[in-house]
Amino acid sequence: FLGLDMSERYIVYARKRHRRPNQTFRHANVTAILQEQAAFDLVMMVDFLHHLTDEECLAVLTTAARLARQYVVSFEPVTFQPHPLGRWIVAHDRGHYVRPLDELILLYRQADLTVVKNEPLWLGPIHTRAILCHPNHPITSEGLSK
Repeated sequence: FLGLDMSERYIVYARKRHRRPNQTFRHANVTAILQEQAAFDLVMMVDFLHHLTDEECLAVLTTAARLARQYVVSFEPVTFQPHPLGRWIVAHDRGHYVRPLDELILLYRQADLTVVKNEPLWLGPIHTRAILCHPNHPITSEGLSK
């Protein structure tokens, strides 16, 4: 397991809480991992794409597609929020790029990912989407996709 975050504070917390030999946590951008010739069965992204511009989001998703052998999965809030408290929370979130679902799905497709499941996920009053994708590029024997 490799956990990445752009927040040093979150990485320090994860290292203290999860001290197993098969778990590593690094303060890094996912695009840095490409240089390491790494590949993973699953690349999971939790609740951060709405903090990135479309260009940044596309770069991260493209990198995830190249690193994933089997799946890319993400959990992300969308603009449609049926619950009043969910609307308020999303409107006041620090992420300035909460997208409508169709725009979010388009970013996955542009990153060469095939969306195979797109399910609603309620996190309290917040309507989030759980999106499961397959990378369209098979992993080569050298580790990285073509």
